[in-house]
Amino acid sequence: MVELAWCTDTHLDFLDDTERLIAFGESLVVNNPDGVVITGDISVSSNLIYHLSALERIVARPLYFVLGNHDYFGGSINAIRNEVKKMCEQSQYLRYLSAMPYIQLSQDTAIVGHDGWYDARHGDAKNSSFVMSDWIKIAEFAKSGAVQQLSDGMISIDSAKIISVSQKLAHDGAVHVMNCIKSAVKYSSNIVVATHFPPFVEVHRPGVRTADVSYHPWYTSKVFGDMMLQAASAFPSVNFTILCGHTHGRHSLQVQDNLRVHVGASSYGSPRLAEIMNFP
Repeated sequence: MVELAWCTDTHLDFLDDTERLIAFGESLVVNNPDGVVITGDISVSSNLIYHLSALERIVARPLYFVLGNHDYFGGSINAIRNEVKKMCEQSQYLRYLSAMPYIQLSQDTAIVGHDGWYDARHGDAKNSSFVMSDWIKIAEFAKSGAVQQLSDGMISIDSAKIISVSQKLAHDGAVHVMNCIKSAVKYSSNIVVATHFPPFVEVHRPGVRTADVSYHPWYTSKVFGDMMLQAASAFPSVNFTILCGHTHGRHSLQVQDNLRVHVGASSYGSPRLAEIMNFP
């Protein structure tokens, strides 16, 4: 049996002192889990390495994580991924799943993962009035020319460029996870899949802001969901558990008999444990 403490969207850059950071880290391991899983939006680019290093020292056990869109604010996706990957290569406990094959947690359970991305395939992206800060604060979007500042102070958005960058990121994440799953199923009957962006619109439960269709293009990864449906159908004897975040609203969904999705709740400035999960 392996026990994992899971949290998501911690936004540690909103904590105003070290004591609160330490208290949060300690809260993750109060039940002495075998490891900790974080499904993105840990911090922002300028503080990400510091916060990862601090959490590693506090939890002092394997910390399996992916990054979210906020982790790239103020930087480049490629540069930050490379920096985090190098950090993890020299780390005792940090495991950046986007840069790794599957990891065997126990005789029957493995973990795989990738940041993923929203892919604008749900909802009406081209006519959506919703504006993501990502498109201004992340280099890959900003350099694409997708957002232009107009003389009257307004901005102009080229949705085609936004969609192109987003779908490439989402595709790469889905391919990585599928390749990891194909290897992991040879040895595991349970696979934990960590990602940041929800793979199904059904996880946007009625009453939460992301249930509005205007959010769906930027709060869902259809390509990731399609990939997981394919994996669940191809390997019916394997149980898949997806852990994700991004919406800040707690919800769970049984998609198929062997495929379940959990979205973790979150609020800025108050990071917390989402759940303790046990696997064979």
